[in-house]
Amino acid sequence: GLAFSKQVVETLKEARPGTLRFYNVADISVPVDGMTAKSTTDAPWSFLALDSGARMGTVTATVGECLQLAQKVGARPWITVGNANTPEDWYALISYLAAPAEADVHGKRRAEHGQSAPWTSVFDRIYLEIGNEWWNPIFYPFHVDSPDKYGEICKLIIERIKQHPNYDPERIKIICGGWAINAH
Repeated sequence: GLAFSKQVVETLKEARPGTLRFYNVADISVPVDGMTAKSTTDAPWSFLALDSGARMGTVTATVGECLQLAQKVGARPWITVGNANTPEDWYALISYLAAPAEADVHGKRRAEHGQSAPWTSVFDRIYLEIGNEWWNPIFYPFHVDSPDKYGEICKLIIERIKQHPNYDPERIKIICGGWAINAH
C-alpha cells in the first residue's frame, strides 16, 4: 500500500499539483542505497507535507513511495538528492529510475519493490536536483562556499549520468540549485 495517509493523498489530488518536490531533511546522510530502500525502516527519505492539523510536518518515505504518491496524484516528481552522493551513486539512481528490471541490481531492486517497469515509463518527466543549498554551512561538511566549485561538482555528476545507457534527457531533467546573494 501507499505510505501516505488517505487525507494527504486526497488533499493532493484536490490541489492537482503539477510537480511534487521531495526534499530530504536529512539531506547529507541518505545515500542512494538508503533512498531506494523498500521501507523507511531501512533508510528514511523525509519531506514536508500537510499533516492532519493543516500544519507543516515531516513525512518519512522512500523514493519509491514518493514516486508512488506522485503517480497517484498525477504529478511529476522532483527529487532533491543528498549532497553526500557521489557520481556513482547518481548512476545507480538512474538505474533505479530507468533501467529494465533485468539490467542490474538497481532495476531489480525497483521491481522487487513492486514497480517492474522503469519509473521513466510512468512519468513523462522526473526532475532530479543535485543537492540542496550547497552554499549553506548547515550542511557541513557537504557544503561548498563557491558557485564555481558547485558548478564543477554538477558537471562531474551530469557527465556520469549521461554515461548511463538508460538515461533519457527528455524524461530525466537534472536541476542544479540556484545561488543567490543576500545583500542585507
